[in-house]
Amino acid sequence: MEGYVETCSQAEENTGRWDKVGIFLSTLCALHCLATPLLILILPVLGEVFEQEWVHVLMALFVVPIGLYAFWSGYQHHRQKSVLALGLIGLVLVGGASVMPHEWIDFLGHDLVTITGSVFLILGHVLNRRVCSHSHTHAHSHATTSAVGAASVSEQVVAPPQTPIS
Repeated sequence: MEGYVETCSQAEENTGRWDKVGIFLSTLCALHCLATPLLILILPVLGEVFEQEWVHVLMALFVVPIGLYAFWSGYQHHRQKSVLALGLIGLVLVGGASVMPHEWIDFLGHDLVTITGSVFLILGHVLNRRVCSHSHTHAHSHATTSAVGAASVSEQVVAPPQTPIS
């Protein structure tokens, strides 16, 4: 049982690390989308660069694989379909918006899809970390309870009878 607890701890640590990276990248993506309209007004040259399709594709090349790994490894650990679904919806929105030609939807619609996807991703990563942490604590408490329960049963069987001292 101890090996199982160590495996859960390792899985929680790995998932937690990738969730932190995913939260950072999703937040960066959302900030990018929120800042781009302001940058377009303030710095026309920089705004044009940020609004290029290749920037969105480049961001998605980091966000999508890291998100997939974090959500899938987390799901294998905690089995919460709703958390996996939340993350996958965010990945589809961000990934889809990054490869969708800007001409298909207007400027604000494109940013709205990306920001919505980023919010889904941020929430998904936060929940993924929480349920991984909770399921590790829960699994650990069961392992400890089982070990304590087993020890107390064996102590009752092995313990010699007490004789009163006169």
